[in-house]
Amino acid sequence: MSLPETRVLRPKTVEEAVRILAENGPDAMILAGGTDVVPNLQMKLFSPRALVDIKPIRALRGIAVEDSGTLRIGALTTLTEIAESPLLAAKYPVLSSAVRSLVLSSAIWEPLAATCVSRRAVAGTTNPTSGANRWAGA
Repeated sequence: MSLPETRVLRPKTVEEAVRILAENGPDAMILAGGTDVVPNLQMKLFSPRALVDIKPIRALRGIAVEDSGTLRIGALTTLTEIAESPLLAAKYPVLSSAVRSLVLSSAIWEPLAATCVSRRAVAGTTNPTSGANRWAGA
């Protein structure tokens, strides 16, 4: 299947991504890992005029506890990174266990999809239009 004609924009900063999204409004879609967006584009479930590829934005990666004590998980952090994080296992064991269970259950029940689930970025998993939401109840 072919993809619809779409511009792919690759901002380098969060501010640039926000500006691009504001300029393009509902005609823009965020591309984080692509495990959900690309197949849906191929099936022509939607056809944005602009894809905003946020993968180059380093500020959206990683897991950290801010000075204020706030947990920050970047939108490009994968479920596997969350499941394997020693920081989360030590300070947030319930979250760590829940994500490990999600990744493990996908490997058991849908072995062919397990690789996609483990590589799925937080941005795609929490997107309300994503088919990945079915994992929200896991």
